[in-house]
Amino acid sequence: MDSNRNNPDGFGWAVRTPNEIVRGHCMNGNEAIDRFLDLRSRYPDQDAMYHARITTHGATELSNCHPFEVGDSRTVLAHNGMLDIVPAKGDGRSDTKIFAEDVLTRKGLGVLDRVKNVKKLEKWMSGSKMVIMTNRPDMLKDTYILNEEDGVWDEGLWFSNSSYRPYIYKVKSGQVYGSMSWEVDDLHGYTDAEYLDEGHQCFNPECGVVWDSNSESAVGGICRTCEHCMDCGEGAISCFCYTPNYKWWETEKARNRGVYEV
Repeated sequence: MDSNRNNPDGFGWAVRTPNEIVRGHCMNGNEAIDRFLDLRSRYPDQDAMYHARITTHGATELSNCHPFEVGDSRTVLAHNGMLDIVPAKGDGRSDTKIFAEDVLTRKGLGVLDRVKNVKKLEKWMSGSKMVIMTNRPDMLKDTYILNEEDGVWDEGLWFSNSSYRPYIYKVKSGQVYGSMSWEVDDLHGYTDAEYLDEGHQCFNPECGVVWDSNSESAVGGICRTCEHCMDCGEGAISCFCYTPNYKWWETEKARNRGVYEV
């Protein structure tokens, strides 16, 4: 599952049953999928959520795996993105866990049933998406999706971003490079890509990955596959492109990975 590979730092799920919302957490992606699908198969017509985490705030541990309770076990919350919350020194909770346990619990779930407050909340968490499931009888809805339009509906399922899709590659065909496009599919090998024009192709001829226009690579300018510039195709050492907002190869992470030498 591509979402697990792209977000490997912990997994969680929640499934609505006739009497309660059952949630679980796991640090192993394969085990998480099996446990979620087993539970989901018993309640196929109820709302359900699955979350794969990549650490931004807080420790990479089971306690920071989404979804989190809001107030009590009748309401759970999962989030994709980064919130404007900085954990206090010594607080190992993630920004989402702090929001669920402290911020939204204190404000009260009633804010979700007031359009003006929802708009303010969505603006505050701009760039983030959030799903809240509840069994509380005083709420107008069972499930709320904040910044829903920033996600993707696909065959009746809502995804917070497009990382669930397999990467799209252009491959050599005869003597003409890039004359055919293919989509990597773990189950079925290579199939024709239908949304190639939505992305940006890496200029490195040895790579040729096509990234979604909202991906980290397309926005940041460095291909996550080959670590070459998305504009000129040169490696980080040789690239002279001017990217004032995101010089990825100048970061400590890049130096530690040996992207360039000084």
